[in-house]
Amino acid sequence: QSRGSIDEAIAHYQKALELNPNHADAHINLGIALAAKGKAGEAIAHYQKALETDPADAVAHNNLGIALAKAGRPDAAIAHYQEALKAEPQFAEAHTNLGIALVEKGRPGEAIPHFEAAVNLHPDSAEAQTNLGAALLWEGRLDEAVAHLERALKADPGSLEAGDFLGNALAAQGRIADAVARWRNVLRL
Repeated sequence: QSRGSIDEAIAHYQKALELNPNHADAHINLGIALAAKGKAGEAIAHYQKALETDPADAVAHNNLGIALAKAGRPDAAIAHYQEALKAEPQFAEAHTNLGIALVEKGRPGEAIPHFEAAVNLHPDSAEAQTNLGAALLWEGRLDEAVAHLERALKADPGSLEAGDFLGNALAAQGRIADAVARWRNVLRL
């Protein structure tokens, strides 16, 4: 999206909020547009306003979590991802975001069930398979990690991240020649 179209969107959402200050979707959409412009603080305020109108809005909680994570507030982000999942347990993006936040906090074991949920919801997603494979690798569950990382590469053969993690998992299994071949492919890409 061009900056001009984001600015136009911001103007339209601001106008909508002048007409109805409690329009939760307008606050959420304005937050998204502001976040796209790098204005996390303003985005946070609009997501919070949306939640004042609808405290169980899963999208608002998820987006607020993303903005809080970018603002360096991982614990608050985790709390909002959890609230998003209370409201909408099948919300794959919230599962993914919660898993990533838990990994960043050094808790990959707690992230695995959330990555598994995302994979169950979107089994053909290279990103979901990669996230799960990486968390399993960090937990030392190498056979499972390899299987998910291979699925990630089947879904997206050009995924550098999945290829690198697969190389690491293969090396950890002692399959050095396979690992080197995988890393060479990553370098080639």
